[in-house]
Amino acid sequence: MLAIELFAAIRGTDCCWPRPAKGSVEGGARYGAISRTEGRIMLMKILVLGGTWFLGRAVAQEALNRGWDVSTFNRGKSGAALEGTHKIHGDRTVAADLSRLAEHG
Repeated sequence: MLAIELFAAIRGTDCCWPRPAKGSVEGGARYGAISRTEGRIMLMKILVLGGTWFLGRAVAQEALNRGWDVSTFNRGKSGAALEGTHKIHGDRTVAADLSRLAEHG
């Protein structure tokens, strides 16, 4: 559902998430450290593979606009990472780079 909501936000449309009852923590255990208020995700940490060009950049920008903690993992060849993201350089096909990514958290 998160991808659908982000895609809807990028397109400028509204997403139709069902709203949980007031005081409900519906979905909290499923997604870990997510706080919901009236059906909206308030805080999220996300990792965007790429994040410097086309759709990845748009997803990273929308997440930043929502105040979320955004990390980008890329080779640094397609463009500059957005200001405000945690920039991690590496190649997803290189085991050492993936280990460094895992250490980042």
